[in-house]
Amino acid sequence: MTPSKTYCPAPFVHFYHKGTPVGKTCCMARNTIIHKKSSKETWANSRLNSVRQDVLDDKPISDCEPCYKLEASGGHSDRQYYLQKYGLDKSKFNVLTGNEFGKPIDLDLRPSNLCNLGCRMCGPHFSSTLQKESDKLPELADLNEPILPNKMLSDDDIDFLITDNPNLKRIKFLGGEPTIMPEVYKILDIVVDKGRQPALGITTNCTNVNKRFIEYLKYFDNVTINMSIDGVGETLEYIRHPVKYKIVDKNSKVLSELTESVNINFVIQALNLHNLNDFINFTLSRGKSLDNVNSVIGRSPEGISPYYLPIIYRKKLLEQVLDNDEINHDVFKRTFKPQLETIYNSKEELNIQHFLSRNMIFDKSRNAHLYNIMPEIKSTIDEIILNIGKSSRLKPKLVEHYVEKEI
Repeated sequence: MTPSKTYCPAPFVHFYHKGTPVGKTCCMARNTIIHKKSSKETWANSRLNSVRQDVLDDKPISDCEPCYKLEASGGHSDRQYYLQKYGLDKSKFNVLTGNEFGKPIDLDLRPSNLCNLGCRMCGPHFSSTLQKESDKLPELADLNEPILPNKMLSDDDIDFLITDNPNLKRIKFLGGEPTIMPEVYKILDIVVDKGRQPALGITTNCTNVNKRFIEYLKYFDNVTINMSIDGVGETLEYIRHPVKYKIVDKNSKVLSELTESVNINFVIQALNLHNLNDFINFTLSRGKSLDNVNSVIGRSPEGISPYYLPIIYRKKLLEQVLDNDEINHDVFKRTFKPQLETIYNSKEELNIQHFLSRNMIFDKSRNAHLYNIMPEIKSTIDEIILNIGKSSRLKPKLVEHYVEKEI
């Protein structure tokens, strides 16, 4: 059977729940699907049914453009994962119920925003730490998307998705930080009590490897750990406040030894292009169990994208990485190297003032400074700021924070 360039099994098997009235076909999808009162009703809603019909008809789906673009650049997409997992046979799927079981068998669950870190590329909906910080700082709240009401998984949702779902193939937990969420352990207890063995995926920031968590990892036969690590040393600490790099370094080694399948999730952003070679060395030191670096090019919230850096400046940083022979290692081939090449070849350059403003607000809140991790960019930033028009209300603040900063 010839593989289609647009067909994907995800709308027929997969359910994405992030705790708000607004959902998506999957975590990579561009557009939204409005959650109904229950997961059961959402699974059968008209928007999702429309997507399913278009997929069966081999029509390109606007939701799916992130995967199409990644594949075009030579990367390995989530669409290709679902094809590998669930195959090309469309006859087992339908528009109204998705599949023969009438419910999703592949789950992406994000029960709440409970998290012990406040990462700069994240937002309050996914981090209770950022939510508390935003509540104290109106300037910070203005930088982030509005916080939607948190619609927790109800008992009925859990019954539909977990308890009464003997055909469940996979559960992946994200957050927030799943290892500290009571809801995650509640769901895992149900699965264990039922004696089931779905594949288990956990995305963690590597700050909390506790005994209870380790015991669950030992129970499941098929476990994948996705470690969210966006830099090394002071760069990681700057991005993922208030993390301590030594803890992440230690715990990531422990997790790499506990499971046979380990990935690193990495957000490529303006704050870590200078740190990529150090990250490559870190990655290759995790051991043979590491499968892939699953990277994404940061686009939101405003101010984090690598495209905010001047083209000439970022090209110099990327040349150092792309000239590194280690970038050709298998773990970087799926998304990391293709995406770095995409950024290198791009002529897109966003207004750096958004990048400077966002980090200035975070810096003042956290008693930190961009130049502690990127001192070499000071002359470039100084020139840009001094050329901002006199009528700008932002300019005096930027001058005070960046131009007048001694390093």
